Amino acid sequence: MAESSPAGRAASANAWLGYLQKRPEVIGWFYAPDPLLFATILGRQIESGVTGDILEIGAYAGKCAILLGFGLGNGETLHVSDLFVFPRLGDDPERGRALFVDNYTRFHAQVPDIIVGPSSGLDFGAQAFKFVHVDGSHVFNDVVGDIEIACRLSRSGSVIVMDDHSNPFYPGVSAATWGAVARGEMVPFCASPNKLYCAVDPETARDMSDAVVRSLEGMHEVAVDREEIAGHEVLVLATRNVSGRSALIRDLTPPAVVRLAAQATRRRRPPSGESGRS
Repeated sequence: MAESSPAGRAASANAWLGYLQKRPEVIGWFYAPDPLLFATILGRQIESGVTGDILEIGAYAGKCAILLGFGLGNGETLHVSDLFVFPRLGDDPERGRALFVDNYTRFHAQVPDIIVGPSSGLDFGAQAFKFVHVDGSHVFNDVVGDIEIACRLSRSGSVIVMDDHSNPFYPGVSAATWGAVARGEMVPFCASPNKLYCAVDPETARDMSDAVVRSLEGMHEVAVDREEIAGHEVLVLATRNVSGRSALIRDLTPPAVVRLAAQATRRRRPPSGESGRS
């Protein structure tokens, strides 16, 4: 998404589609419809001229970070913060970091800014971020701190995504997340089964909600309901059962990306009467 020319957009579209097909090969948790929502929001930010870096607190092996990398504009940086201590790798942060880098560089040439350590040590000064994904510690006090960081880095146009907002196994995440919503620190606009999408101002929340609705038009795999929470209308999404790989790809692929990829394919198609074989 960093490229603005037609050729650059088509290349980004093909790269995104390629990652969708290979996404199951990267370990981690990133379920429908969240890949669609990430791409829709990042695309809307680029379309409306919202700029800034991207931060992911809790990166694990890179499953979400790889997609976030496609949402970077010119001069923007993806920052990832994690302990990178995974039992399957012997709790060695160097091995954890290496696993992340190996996965990320399968799809991107440039490695993001990798911060090994607790998120409590993050300090970006007065820098503003356009997208913050919070999926780090699931302990209440830690999540409260991560939300404070996310809100401090956000401005009009920014989006904060909270993972496990309703997971019964992590009540601390729910308490911290909905407490911030109740206090007016975050304005929710969309809730998937796994993630809550928020802004820090009502105008951005409404704009992003409209963008999500447009991206879901004609998609029968995602059911959409609406609920008022803390004085704000929130889209509540649920995925319906789909079968087959093609249905899964259709479920996760933003229509705009499909159109770009189709245009790129048509441009590569040989003129009538040529076989296209060398």
